[in-house]
Amino acid sequence: MHFPRDQAGIQLIIDEFEREGFPQCYGLVDGTHVPVKVKASIKQRFTNRKKFTSVVMQGCTTLNGLFTNVNIGTPGSVHDSMIFRRSSLGQLLYENELLPNQPRDLNNDGVMIGLVLLADKAYQLSDFLMTPFKGDNLTPQQRLYNQIHKKVRRKIECTYGILKGRWRILLTPNLARMPNVINAIGTSVVLHNICVRLDDPVDLDWIPQDLDNFVFPQGAPQIGGQGVQTRNAFVIYFNT
Repeated sequence: MHFPRDQAGIQLIIDEFEREGFPQCYGLVDGTHVPVKVKASIKQRFTNRKKFTSVVMQGCTTLNGLFTNVNIGTPGSVHDSMIFRRSSLGQLLYENELLPNQPRDLNNDGVMIGLVLLADKAYQLSDFLMTPFKGDNLTPQQRLYNQIHKKVRRKIECTYGILKGRWRILLTPNLARMPNVINAIGTSVVLHNICVRLDDPVDLDWIPQDLDNFVFPQGAPQIGGQGVQTRNAFVIYFNT
């Protein structure tokens, strides 16, 4: 799996997100936990915030649920932001080697905004990764940004629900050997993408009712100045 390499494929993704209400967006990023059995000697490393042992699958998807990048196998105790920084996706982004160079003057004010990915508050705000504003003391303009961000970003949570609904082996800790775990998750993602490309119908009854046990928010890392100007440009765009 990979991001589109041709301009038509790139533009298709951008146009889909713009129709959904978020321009200059190129994907959604989030992690999900897959339960695993581990030896007692390493149990602490794999125990997540919900107190069960798991590995994390970090995924990047398009709006229609196609996975374009995955990172599989990090112990469940590791924070999403750290997984992102260590992943091939994060490294390519930080080295400016992934996103197509298609800046746009969103507000006709001379501020050029490049393509971005959307992520939840567990990730660190940057020029290429848009996260929500934190806290309760937000302006109406910031709240509107958060609403639009949440509406679009939640699509990846639905994708994880469909993935685990189709391949229910990902819901129970019945895989003991780590290579088997990684292979099972990777194979499930590949099969999921095939289903998406073939428009295979989805039965909503498949989606686990307890999905929050596997996709859950974490405390946000401290943010710096990077990305603030970009996020503020989206705030202005959504409020004009």
